[in-house]
Amino acid sequence: MHKISLSLLRAALSALLLVLQVAALQAQTAGPDFAPAGDDADFTRSFKLEGEWYFAWNEFLSPAEAQVLYDKGTLPKVPMPARWETYLPKFDENPHHHGTATYIARLSLPENAPTDLMLVVGAIQDAYRITWMPLNTPEQAVVIAEEGNLSGPELSALRNLTFPFPVSGDGLFIVHVRKTIFSEGGPRNAPEIQRAKDSNMQVRKDNLKNGLIVGVLLLIAVRLLTFWPAARQTNAALILFAATCLVLFRVVAVAGIFELLFGTAIHPLRLRLELATMPLLGALLVALNQTLFNKFMWRRLRQTVYFSSAIVLAFALLVSREWVTVLVPLYQTQMILVFALSGVCTALAVRRREPGIYGLVLVTLCAMLAGVHDVVAGNTDGYDVMIAEYATLLIMIYYSHTITKRISEAIQRAARLEQEKEQLSRAHTDAVRMARHDHLTGLLNRQSFDYLWAESWLDHCEEKSPLSIMLFDIDHFKRINDSLGHVAGDEVLKSLAVRLSEFDLRKSDRLCRYGGEEFVLILPNTPQADAIALADRLRAAVVETPLLEENTELRVTCSFGVAGSDQTQSPSADHLLVSADTALYQAKAHGRNCVRASHNIASEEAA
Repeated sequence: MHKISLSLLRAALSALLLVLQVAALQAQTAGPDFAPAGDDADFTRSFKLEGEWYFAWNEFLSPAEAQVLYDKGTLPKVPMPARWETYLPKFDENPHHHGTATYIARLSLPENAPTDLMLVVGAIQDAYRITWMPLNTPEQAVVIAEEGNLSGPELSALRNLTFPFPVSGDGLFIVHVRKTIFSEGGPRNAPEIQRAKDSNMQVRKDNLKNGLIVGVLLLIAVRLLTFWPAARQTNAALILFAATCLVLFRVVAVAGIFELLFGTAIHPLRLRLELATMPLLGALLVALNQTLFNKFMWRRLRQTVYFSSAIVLAFALLVSREWVTVLVPLYQTQMILVFALSGVCTALAVRRREPGIYGLVLVTLCAMLAGVHDVVAGNTDGYDVMIAEYATLLIMIYYSHTITKRISEAIQRAARLEQEKEQLSRAHTDAVRMARHDHLTGLLNRQSFDYLWAESWLDHCEEKSPLSIMLFDIDHFKRINDSLGHVAGDEVLKSLAVRLSEFDLRKSDRLCRYGGEEFVLILPNTPQADAIALADRLRAAVVETPLLEENTELRVTCSFGVAGSDQTQSPSADHLLVSADTALYQAKAHGRNCVRASHNIASEEAA
């Protein structure tokens, strides 16, 4: 009995071991299978086809061939997403693994799957075609998506596209890929299945994000252009404007706008320029910090940064296109090193307590963390969340605020200085006017007359032009002071000055108060006869209208003495002035309220 029990136990263990071996064999030979379940069954969230796929290297399998090989289970399994150079052997004759490949997986969708499903395809380099085939019916295979050229001329595929996916039931999901341009091949992101509303919402979010970033950068650029003419003594605004344009170009390039505008044939050139912005941005930010903060970075260290940026820039623009993406870690590492050096210099600036340096500490730390994150994300398949653009935007906002604030303060200082300069100029003008003009009548004073008379005589001698002078005073002015008071006398002087100033004199004529109630008028380029006629008109104008409105009965007259160089042949300015003064005394002697000239005096003396 005991022996029978042992035999039964051994038989049971052998049967269990056989079952486990069969299950393991079935698990090993089972093909890749994706079936949404739970929350994924009604596609309330995105369903990613991440996992192992069958992989056929250097083959474009037809739907029928794909079905046969899937059933056999003889194809190798590879992860999706992944660069295929990570699981392919090295080929000396094909170091960049250029070629074609087919990915196969089974997809089981509910029979009542929503009809508004969308297929989201991220980055697949360089060209691809996605086919859906109902299980075991290759004749019903349909092409869901196709981008780039799978044969013929090389043409890259657009990234981050959505395609209608109106399928249900069991079928094979077949992805054909051709990679002949860049070094990295295969899907960088696993295909996703979403509802149309979710897909449209994601597109709107991406467009809104890109629009906000582009809008902020454009505002920064316009603001810098507005402030730049007022700050030409510093290069900070110009450097930041160049950096803003580079960031703007990079954002637009990453969003695929250039491919949409000019076609995907421009993709290799666009990628080179996009990568070239990284070393340029690093060099520009170092130059900007050097401009904003005193002694930010040592000269030799700064030259090293510029030299390394130039080397990396040359690599991005000149190396063969296969090496462009291979060297991406080099560009990223150089950028991180630049920010690390800037971080050290920022710490030293904090120690020196540079004004505004604490904001730079914050943005530099954010930029370094974002750079490290994006380096890791760029080398991790299936994870494509990049945050460097947000950190860069934060840096641009900080620098824009700092520069425009400094420019505004400089403009305010300049405005204050200009205001003070204007006040000083006005005070100087007032002082000069007070020194040159008579404070009572507002006419030029005796000091101004002496200067202008000497200047007029020099012009007369150089140009050989006639020069006349007119001396006149108020008749019986002492009687006015004695009878009406000195206040009334001052009012008479001021009223006479106003009336004479309003008379039709030339701009070159100079009317001055000579002293007391005596006035003088310098008449350049005027012969004596014209001066006599002008004196007679002035005399008549004084007599016609009372000078004081409150005392219309008071009539004031003036006596005039005129002398002209064309009649007196005076050898000097003093002689001509004495001639006019003599003529004035003659007018007084002949009853006042009259005009006498030097030739009148000579003729009368001769008589």
